[in-house]
Amino acid sequence: MNNLLPLLSLVTLSLGAEVCQDYTLATDNDYNVCWEVKNDEVHLKLTVKTEGWIGFGIGEYAAGGMLGADIAMISNNVITDMFTKEERVTPLKDDCNAASDWDLESHEVSAGKTVAVIKRKLAVQDSQTDRSIEAGTTRVILAYGETNTFTYHGNQRLPTAITFIPGPVIDYGTEGDRTGILSMEGFKVPTKRTIYGCRGFDLHALYPELANTVHHITSIETIPVDGNYQSHHAVLYACANSPNQLDAPDLCGNNPCDELLYAWAVGGEKIRFPGVAGLPIGGDTGYRYLSLEFHYDNPKLVSDNDASYVKFTYTSVLRRHDVQVLWLGDPKVAMSVVTEDGIAPKERTHYEMDCNSDCTSRFTTPTKIFNIFLHMHTIGKRIRLVHSQGSNSKEIIRSDYYDFDLQHAIPIPETVIQPGDQLTTHCEFYHEGNENVYFGSGSNEEMCMIFAYSYPKAAKQGHCGLYSCASGLQVSNTQYKERSPMVALSFGDKAGCKYTSDDPPEAITCPNGEVLEEIEYSIEVDLENNQEIKIKVTTSMLTSVQTIEIQSPVDKWVGFAPVSVATATSGKQVMNGATAVIYKKDATKQESVLVSGSLGSSPASSVFTQMSMVELSGVRKIVLTSQSVSVMKQQASASLIAWGDALEYHGQNRRRVFPAVDSFKCKPILQSTPTPSNANQCLFSTVIMFFCAIVFLVL
Repeated sequence: MNNLLPLLSLVTLSLGAEVCQDYTLATDNDYNVCWEVKNDEVHLKLTVKTEGWIGFGIGEYAAGGMLGADIAMISNNVITDMFTKEERVTPLKDDCNAASDWDLESHEVSAGKTVAVIKRKLAVQDSQTDRSIEAGTTRVILAYGETNTFTYHGNQRLPTAITFIPGPVIDYGTEGDRTGILSMEGFKVPTKRTIYGCRGFDLHALYPELANTVHHITSIETIPVDGNYQSHHAVLYACANSPNQLDAPDLCGNNPCDELLYAWAVGGEKIRFPGVAGLPIGGDTGYRYLSLEFHYDNPKLVSDNDASYVKFTYTSVLRRHDVQVLWLGDPKVAMSVVTEDGIAPKERTHYEMDCNSDCTSRFTTPTKIFNIFLHMHTIGKRIRLVHSQGSNSKEIIRSDYYDFDLQHAIPIPETVIQPGDQLTTHCEFYHEGNENVYFGSGSNEEMCMIFAYSYPKAAKQGHCGLYSCASGLQVSNTQYKERSPMVALSFGDKAGCKYTSDDPPEAITCPNGEVLEEIEYSIEVDLENNQEIKIKVTTSMLTSVQTIEIQSPVDKWVGFAPVSVATATSGKQVMNGATAVIYKKDATKQESVLVSGSLGSSPASSVFTQMSMVELSGVRKIVLTSQSVSVMKQQASASLIAWGDALEYHGQNRRRVFPAVDSFKCKPILQSTPTPSNANQCLFSTVIMFFCAIVFLVL
C-alpha cells in the first residue's frame, strides 16, 4: 500500500460530480472511464469498444504497470477480483478474502461495445492482494480483449493515472511568466515497435535571455502528441557541451549529456516546484545545452511524424531557494568497477549503496526531498530508499515491481535530510539470460540510481553515493554492500493464502505422545472456457509416499511437480528440470499417457507410478504415487503446474503454488514391545503377586 500520501477521512467524503476521460489503447478513444467518489466508495463506468472481456486495475504507486496490480476482470456478466505478481503470467484469482473488493452493478454488451458499471471501497483491509485508493495520483491500468476468455491483451492495454481524491493543498507560488518549448517536431517515427528518438537544444540560441542571467523553472510537463504510435516515456538531460542531434531530431546514439533534470512516463503529471524554490537554468549554472529523449511504442508499425514536446515555465524573478537534483545510489556507475563479474543469471542479486553520514555532513544546510525518480534498467526488479538518523531508519519510497518502461517522477511528502544523516539505496536484479549482465551506461547494461528533487541546494554537486560525495571527494568502499534478496512481504506475498506465501508454511504440531502420520492439500487452477485443473496430494509422513490425484481437461497436456518451498522461492528457473508427471492425449492410442518425468527440455526417468486413470465427459482423472525426495516433514511442499494445448513451451500457462494444508492426521507413538526375558520377568512377578494376595486373604 502507498504509505506516502495521507489517506483522507473516508467516513463523510463525497466529491460529487462525475468525471469522464477518453483513453486510446489500440484505436482512437477505445476506452472511456467515468468515475465518482461517494462516501467511502468509488463508482466507475467503463465504456469499451469490444464485446469481449475488459479489465481495470489499481497499480503500484511507484511504477503503475500490470505487475503488482489489483485488477477487476469483467466478462459474461461476472466480475473477478484478480492480482498479478509475476511477469508474463495470467493474473491470479484473489481468493484470500471471502468476498471480492470489486462489485459489478451492470454489464451490457451490444453493437461492438461493452458498458460495465462497477464499484469498490476506497480503503481495503488486505494490502497484500488489494490496493487502496488514496489522496493524490492513483496509477491505473486499462485493458481489453476480443473474446470472453481472458487471454493476452496484446497492444490493447494502457498504464495511466487518475486522481480520484485530490491530494493535500500545496503552495506552488506564482507560475513563471515565460514559457519554453522543447519539441520533437520533425522526428519521423520509423516502422519499428520500440523506438528511441533524441533532440539537442542550445538554450542560449532558443532563449537569449538565458545566456547571461540565471532564471528559475517553476514547472515542467510533457505533452504527448500521439498518432499511430504512443509516446511512452521521456527523459531530459542537461550538459555543458553540445549534445548529439542538436536542433535536428534523430534516432538516439551515445548521449554525452548525463545530468538528469526531468523524466516523464505515460500518465505522468506536471511537476510544479514548491513556491519557495525553482530549478535554476541559464547564466552561470552550466546548463546551456539540453538533450531530450523520447521512447515511442509503435504497435501498428506505421511510419508517422511526431510533434510531442516538453513545456516548462520560467521566470527571471528568482525564488528564495534553488532546487537541486541529488544523485543517490551509484551516481558515477562505479559498480562497473566494483562488480567485475557482473550480475549472474537466474539469481536474485541485491546491492546496497550508502550516501553516508560522512557525505551528508558536508551539506551546507538541511534539504527537503519532495519528488523522486527511480532508475534501473531492464533487469531491475526492486528498488527502495531508506533514510537514517542515528539509530532511527524510515523507508522513504519503495517499488517492488519496478518497470523500466514506466519511469516517472513521484511526488512524496517533504522529507528533511539533515547534515550527518544517511540515505541508503537498495537495488535488486534478476534475469533469465545465459550470460552475466554488467553495470554501465548502455541500455543493455545496468544502473542503480535514485534522483531526488530537493531544496534548498545543499551542496555544490548533487552526487552522493558509491565512490562519490556531495563535495565530489572520493570515499572508501564501505559505501557498497552485497546483500541477500529482499525478503519482506510485498504485494501478492500474503502469508496464509494458499498461493502466496514466500515463507515455508508453519510447522504442524501433534499432541504430546503422537506423531504426524499424514497431510493432505489441494490445488485448483481456473482455465479458460470454464475448465479447471484440480490436484489433491496426500503424503504419508512415515513412509514418504505421496498419493496424487489429478483432474484436468483431456484436450490439454498437464504437468505437475512437487518441490520444496526453498527451491520454489530461490529465484531460479525452477520449472526446468523439476521432476514432474506430464500427461497428454495420444491421438493414436486414444488415451492419456505419461510422456515425460521432467519439466525440462528432455525426458527424465519418472519417480511416479500410475495407479489408475479414467476419462469421462472430457475430464481426465489420474491417481498415482510417488516417493519423491521433495516430501517435506512437518509441512506441505510447494508445487509447480503447467499446461497447454500441445506439448510445447507453456508460456503463461504456469503456476507456482504454495498450498496450505487442508487436513492432517496424527497417531499415537507405539510403546516398544517387551523382550522375551522381560516378558518372563513380568509373568513371574504376576504369579508372586497373586500368591501373596491369596495368603493375605487367608490370614
